[in-house]
Amino acid sequence: MSREVGVDQAAAAVVAVVVVCLCARRHLLPEVLSVVEQRRGVKKISIVAHSLGGLVARYAIGRLYECSNRTKCSIGNNREQVECLEGLIAGLKPMNFITFASPHLGSSGNKQVAISLLSSIVL
Repeated sequence: MSREVGVDQAAAAVVAVVVVCLCARRHLLPEVLSVVEQRRGVKKISIVAHSLGGLVARYAIGRLYECSNRTKCSIGNNREQVECLEGLIAGLKPMNFITFASPHLGSSGNKQVAISLLSSIVL
């Protein structure tokens, strides 16, 4: 029985990835490129998305990203040198990427706790 559940979960994950890719390719990518084309004066882009839209937006950003500059920068207390990438999204400078309730790390399914229940326990 556990093998069947594992196969079902894997199939559901594949379907979710396909849905994200199709939504981005058919809807979001053409829409972003159309707006950029129509509004030539726009120089910066911010993206705000909710739930599954956050996954679609993240995929679209990856497809629209163009690396424009590779530099070395220092991070941390020991000033470690790392390669920093600067780039554009659809030819625009990225400013903000904000998602609300987007399952970037997946979903734990039935192991989730309702927020109202959690707040009543904490308070």
